[in-house]
Amino acid sequence: MRIDKYLFLIGILKSRTVAKKACEKGYVFINERKVKGSVEVKEGDIIFLDFPLRSIKIKVKKVPDKKSISKKERGDYFEILSDERKEII
Repeated sequence: MRIDKYLFLIGILKSRTVAKKACEKGYVFINERKVKGSVEVKEGDIIFLDFPLRSIKIKVKKVPDKKSISKKERGDYFEILSDERKEII
């Protein structure tokens, strides 16, 4: 599954378009490598989102095989390793 679709389905980002733009701007990394929205996600990958005001690191537990996931199920697909807010100077 594409990284932009994965981030949208698990609820980390609010739309696939936002996820694609985050990739285009260089905010999304998989296993420490900057990626485009079309890169495939696999179980065990570490995804790092480095936004100007927040950094989130997650581990992929499962890759969805369906087009939508309920809010209840989302936690089955990833584990949050860190979530830090950045301070504005």
